[in-house]
Amino acid sequence: FKAVKEMIDLLLGQKPDPDFVKEIENFAKKYDIIHGIHDIMVHDYGPGRKIVSFHAEIPANSDICKAHDIIDQMEQDIFDEFGCITTIHMDPIVVDNDEINNMRAETEKIVKSVNEKFSIHDFRMTDGGERVNLIFDLVVPIGENIDVENAISKIQEEIHSKNSKYHAV
Repeated sequence: FKAVKEMIDLLLGQKPDPDFVKEIENFAKKYDIIHGIHDIMVHDYGPGRKIVSFHAEIPANSDICKAHDIIDQMEQDIFDEFGCITTIHMDPIVVDNDEINNMRAETEKIVKSVNEKFSIHDFRMTDGGERVNLIFDLVVPIGENIDVENAISKIQEEIHSKNSKYHAV
C-alpha cells in the first residue's frame, strides 16, 4: 500500500517540502541582483528527478545580458547544490523610483491590513495621465475560508481612497 501511495503521489503531484522551498529562497538571496522570488513550483519525480521553476525579481534597469548570465549561473549553482534542474523567469521591477517604492510599500501595508497572510509581488505602476494603475499579483493562502472577491474590493477601495487617480489592478 505504501509503495502504491508513493507512486500515486509522484504521478499526481504533491505539495513541495516547505523546508526545501525555504532553502531555494535563501539560496536565491545570495545573488545581489535578486530582489525577491515567487511562483516557486517543484516537480518531484523521485530521487534525482526534481525540477524547479520560479520567478526572480531583478531591477528593471539591469544590463539584460549581465542579468541573463547571472540567472544562468544561478540555475547551474542550484543544480550543483540541490541536484535539481531549474528554470528561472526574470521579472523586471523598478527599484530606483521613490513614487513606485512608496506605493509598493503602501500597497503591501493595505494588503496586510485586509489579511496579514496576504502578500504581493510583481508590483508596477502605469501612468495614463488621468489614471494610474497599480498592477500586482495578490497572493492568497490556499485552504482557508477567505472571500477573495470581497478582499480584492477592500484593497481596491483603500488604494483608491489614498489617491483618486490610483486604481489597483
